[in-house]
Amino acid sequence: MRAWLAVVFVFLVGCAPKTGLHYQLTPEALAPPPVRSALKVRGVASAKACEIHEGPLVMGVRGRDAVLRLGPGSTTGQLEQFRGKVLASEDSGCLIKGGAERVLTVVASSLALPPMQLYNVRYGNYQNSASLDLDENFRLKTVSPLLTAGVNQVKIEAVIPDTPGVIAVKSTPGLEGFETAYYELQPVPGGGVHPVVTSVEQTRNGKTITAPKPAGFSLELPPAAGHLRLVSMHADTRSIHDIVLLAAERYAALDAATHRLESGEDVPALCRAEREAFCLLVPKLSIVASQLRVTANGKAVYVPFGGSVGSALREAGANQKPAHLRVLRPWHDKMIPVMSSTSPERLLGLVLIGGEQIEW
Repeated sequence: MRAWLAVVFVFLVGCAPKTGLHYQLTPEALAPPPVRSALKVRGVASAKACEIHEGPLVMGVRGRDAVLRLGPGSTTGQLEQFRGKVLASEDSGCLIKGGAERVLTVVASSLALPPMQLYNVRYGNYQNSASLDLDENFRLKTVSPLLTAGVNQVKIEAVIPDTPGVIAVKSTPGLEGFETAYYELQPVPGGGVHPVVTSVEQTRNGKTITAPKPAGFSLELPPAAGHLRLVSMHADTRSIHDIVLLAAERYAALDAATHRLESGEDVPALCRAEREAFCLLVPKLSIVASQLRVTANGKAVYVPFGGSVGSALREAGANQKPAHLRVLRPWHDKMIPVMSSTSPERLLGLVLIGGEQIEW
C-alpha cells in the first residue's frame, strides 16, 4: 500500500469561511470547503486491493474504505476516464455493489469545477455521449399517444409558425389523446434502481383524468437489472431520432451496449439483438425524459437535465427573484449552504446535482 494512503490532502480552491462550512460559487466554479485530512468513503470497498490513477485523481482502498486524492487541474478527459474506472471497479470486485455511486457522489462534492462539469462527474457527460446514468435522485417522465383500439400507429404533422403562436397539429385517424406517466427510481438491494409508476394522467378532447396504470407505452424492466442508463440517439446535431433505456447488473455491460448502439445505424435492430444488457426502445411518438429531484420549501420538485435553482423555482411556482434565497447542497454526510462571491442572483443559475434544499 502506498505511503500516500496514510495521510491524504485534498487540494481545493477557497479559504476557511467565517460562517462555517459552505460552498463558494464564483463565475468560474463551485468550490467546496477545503479538506485537510484523508478523504474516505466508508464501507464501500471489498477485501480486494486496487488503485485508480488518472492524472491528479487517485482512488485507493484501505480496509473497507475507499480513499481519495483529488488534486487540482484535472482535464475533462481525465474526469471522464476516472469516472469510468470507478464504475468499472464495481465489476472487478474492488468496490461493493452501489459503492461506485457513493464514491462519485463524494468526488462530485469535493472538486472545484463549474457546476455542469460536477453534474457530468456524477452522472456522465450527456453532452458528449448522449447517455445519462440514473440513480434514486431521478424520476422518469413518459409521454405517449393513446390510440383507438385496433390502431397500431399514426402519423402526426406539426405546423410551426414563423412567429410565436399556436402550433397546428394534424394526425391520421386513430389518435385519441396523450398519456403522461411518472416513475420514481427506487433503490434496489445490492445497488442500482428500478422504476415504479407513481402517477398516470390521460388527456382526451382537452379533458385530463388520472388512471391506475399506463394504457399505452410503459417502462417494463427486469427487476434484476439494477443499473439504468438513458441513451438518446441523435439523427443529426439538432434532433433526437431514438430513445433507449439500457439496464444491466454490470456497468461494463451498459458501456458495451451503449457503444454498439452508438456505432450502428439501425438502432431498433441493434436493440432487439442486444444480449449483454436489457434494451428497451421507446416507440415512435413517445418520449422518456429524466427529471432530477430537489426540495423547494420542504416539497419535492423535479427539474430537467441541466436544471438550475431558477428551474426549481419555476417548477415550485415561486418568484424568480425571491427576497431571501438560500440553497443547501449535499457535502459528504451534511447539507451546507452555497454562497455567491458576487450577486445572490447568481445562485439562480446554479446547476443542481440532486438532493439540494432550496428555501426562500
